[in-house]
Amino acid sequence: KNCFRELVLESTSLADEEAIILANFLENDMRLTRLNLGSNFIKEDGAIALSKSLLQNTTLEHFNLSYNSLTPMGVDCLVKMLCSNCSLRKFSLATRRSNCPSEKIQDHANSSIFSRLEDLNLSNQKPVGDIVGLLSALTTNPNLQILNLSGCGIDDKRGAKLMHLLRDEYSLQELDVGDNNFSEVTCPALADLFASRCSLTTVTLSNNQLLCGGFSSLIKSLQDNRGIRNLSLAHMRAIYKRVQKGSRDSVSRNSFKEWTYKRVVSRAEVEDLIVQLLQTNCSLQVLQLSREMVSRYRNQLRIMAIGREKRIMVKTEGPRD
Repeated sequence: KNCFRELVLESTSLADEEAIILANFLENDMRLTRLNLGSNFIKEDGAIALSKSLLQNTTLEHFNLSYNSLTPMGVDCLVKMLCSNCSLRKFSLATRRSNCPSEKIQDHANSSIFSRLEDLNLSNQKPVGDIVGLLSALTTNPNLQILNLSGCGIDDKRGAKLMHLLRDEYSLQELDVGDNNFSEVTCPALADLFASRCSLTTVTLSNNQLLCGGFSSLIKSLQDNRGIRNLSLAHMRAIYKRVQKGSRDSVSRNSFKEWTYKRVVSRAEVEDLIVQLLQTNCSLQVLQLSREMVSRYRNQLRIMAIGREKRIMVKTEGPRD
């Protein structure tokens, strides 16, 4: 008689053959509530078998299939399963950047998908086509608390729409949209989100191109925010503009224009804005930065001192590999 509730088989070199055996077990099991199959070698056949078994299973609540070798067809079957499964509350399908992207995640956006999930991790899944329908389905979920869309290749246009949709998502507490393609267009939408009555407590914006003209308005909205406790701004990328450096005359008296590239927001401005954020925000507990954002050692010491004074843990990371 089954008596265990949790089964962890992470990093155990499972392949499709073992996944099919597990699928047969899950189809009839009514006790297991947590299953971790992360970091294995499960491919298409294993994913399809697991999807079919979870259509019958009514007890599994947490399912981790991250960092396997899933194909687009395998991912599609898992997403179809979510449309009919009535028990899953936490589902992780994060993948490595080298894996091929899923082409069909967004095809099921108009169904009842994600209506029960509390924790969804689609890190590094890059749906081909319009992801906005998927995001609309996510944000109508009244139970969603944790959403990880890091490395999903979301561009400015879709990022702005996502932030607009999240303004009315009052259950969401943790949002990770790091390592996407956000820049100038997304900044105002992010500022509006943080200025709204959203329930976010943890936000990751790292590795986006947000050191742009809208960065000051973004920081201003964070200064006034009273909900966010943990904020990551590490490895922010700067936007540069081309400016004329000068001109010179050659022997033939032809004029040559010399051009250079200048940051839209200087390092000094970024450092001053970070200091203002630390000085005025009353709820922040952890702030994650990177050393290239605050390059001057004197200002690093200043920021650390303000953090200690305000009881904010300021973490700094070195350059990315």
